[in-house]
Amino acid sequence: MQARNVKADLPVKIYTPESRLRRPLALFDEMTTDLLSSRELAWQFFYRQISSRYRQSALGPFWALIPPVLVALTSTVLRRSGVISVEETGIPYPLYVMFGTVLWQLFANSLELPLKAMRSGIQLLRTIRVPVEGLLLASIAELLFDLGIQFGVLMVVFALFKVSISWGVFLGVGAMAMLMCLGIGIGLFLVPLGSLYTDVSSALPFITRFWFFLTPVIYTPPEQWPYSLLVDLNPVTPLLTTALDLSLEGTASNPTGFWIMSAIAIVLLLVGWVFYRVAIPILVER
Repeated sequence: MQARNVKADLPVKIYTPESRLRRPLALFDEMTTDLLSSRELAWQFFYRQISSRYRQSALGPFWALIPPVLVALTSTVLRRSGVISVEETGIPYPLYVMFGTVLWQLFANSLELPLKAMRSGIQLLRTIRVPVEGLLLASIAELLFDLGIQFGVLMVVFALFKVSISWGVFLGVGAMAMLMCLGIGIGLFLVPLGSLYTDVSSALPFITRFWFFLTPVIYTPPEQWPYSLLVDLNPVTPLLTTALDLSLEGTASNPTGFWIMSAIAIVLLLVGWVFYRVAIPILVER
């Protein structure tokens, strides 16, 4: 009799061929429940990834600083040699480029984050049912860990150059969050195709490198047509420039573009989350 009661208390999961999108409220409730319950799993994944990444590394987390420093040095040399012409940035040019590169890396790494999270946890998903949100949260925590190191060193460099940060940096954090939401939102739609074909992960570095030069990171936003059109059509531009403007000057040069792209980023993130959630069981099965 006791065995029957124990069996009756076990949760029952019923699988049907009916699309889960036909019951959006039930799907949303399941997604939010799994998101909240995946915190412990996310911490374990995060700790494992950080430990394995830096276990045999001499420089450890300082590898996160190498790309912005190299870009800043290269851009400074090109500017002084006259290869590129850049208007006054208001702060020392190397600092401007370093700050912009850190923000660009935040977007580029966010773009690749969902696909990397899926590939790192695919074997676990094939053997046991765990909330897929835990994989994303672990990768987001890893991304924020690197970002914290970059900003910590960046603040030290700003202090050495005696350059002050505006109070608007607290508002700039919101712009950085929108930048991350945009990258993750787009990346979530790439997971199904990227899980089936390695061409997606191979092409992403080339796409982001080309995208980098279309974004005002090593130069100020141009005002002359047609170069201004390329920058204006770039969805990253209003978010990245707003984060820079708020952090350095305390004001936003393009608030309308920022709010429009923020709304688009949030919608992409939410719709992409649903798309990711529905697609994962099919991908694991394949």
